[in-house]
Amino acid sequence: MSDGEFWVIIIFLGIIYFSPYWLTFLIFSAADSSVEESPEQQEKKEYEAMDEIDKLIFEMDTPYWHGIRPLVPGEMEDATKRINEVINELEKRGDVRAVRPLINHAEKRFLGEDGMGVWPYADYSLAVKALSRFDDQESLDYLIKILSDKDREIRREAAKALDKRGWEPE
Repeated sequence: MSDGEFWVIIIFLGIIYFSPYWLTFLIFSAADSSVEESPEQQEKKEYEAMDEIDKLIFEMDTPYWHGIRPLVPGEMEDATKRINEVINELEKRGDVRAVRPLINHAEKRFLGEDGMGVWPYADYSLAVKALSRFDDQESLDYLIKILSDKDREIRREAAKALDKRGWEPE
């Protein structure tokens, strides 16, 4: 038997011996790569990877993601209630990452949730009130800007928030 024949036999025996392992590996690899996550599963995975502040911010913008369906009697009120709870929690935590989402929420009252009108149950002044908790320039500028708002309740909450921060007009 020559060296070439010897190595061919060794390689052949190795393939026969290890083929069940390789075959199992290939089957499981193919099964894992063929299963794709749905957009809902991907969104859930991203949500679970967020920290608590980011989860609250996400939930404030998308209350329907948590099982509340739009345009179902009684559920719009549930969504609004949850949004208000989230705003209160963001205010308590005082994380500056919440400032822009709170401002965005307060601004939605101009367009409404669907861009067609004011969301009937939303308490936009709650977001304005929450901005008093944050000691940053963006919330200060926004509160000053809305002192001239057409809505008296919004103006009142902005004035209270600025007063709470110790702001004095120039």
